[in-house]
Amino acid sequence: MLREIQVRDFALIENLHLVWDSGLNILTGETGAGKSIIIDALGLVLGGRFSAEMIRTGAEACYIEAIFEPDEHNHQLMGVLSQLGIAYDPAESLIMAREVGRAGKSRCRINGQTVNVSTLAEVGALLVDIHGQHDHQSLISPDKQVDILDHFGGEALLTLRATVSRQYHQLAALKT
Repeated sequence: MLREIQVRDFALIENLHLVWDSGLNILTGETGAGKSIIIDALGLVLGGRFSAEMIRTGAEACYIEAIFEPDEHNHQLMGVLSQLGIAYDPAESLIMAREVGRAGKSRCRINGQTVNVSTLAEVGALLVDIHGQHDHQSLISPDKQVDILDHFGGEALLTLRATVSRQYHQLAALKT
């Protein structure tokens, strides 16, 4: 779950710090109030595409940081973080950050560890699924459908899935 987002020098935003509550959070406002800018900032820290127009006029770089409290049963996330060598304790928050300069050079971090944009995107895809008015592509993905069904199956199925995944990775490691 997204807990906080810090946005600096992004589009029209000079400095914004949002703290989300548990449960349902809704961004509302009039046209032009900045709802899409916040979603675009979240997309950028999750490994989305960058263009120089995203940096606020007069600034040299933008910075976005998102703090998550992932579902402790998100074994796929735990496996990916482990494979990437990113230290993570499920009892603590996961912090993703991205700073991008006008030239397009990104500095990306997960829990303080430097990573590339594709790693941000890989981890981000396991944390957030952003849907616009007509945006439903991820629901067509067979992997996403299996994930939804597994979560629907409850704790016992998720535990079994984690065991199978762990054993599969152990077997793959033995083969190399």
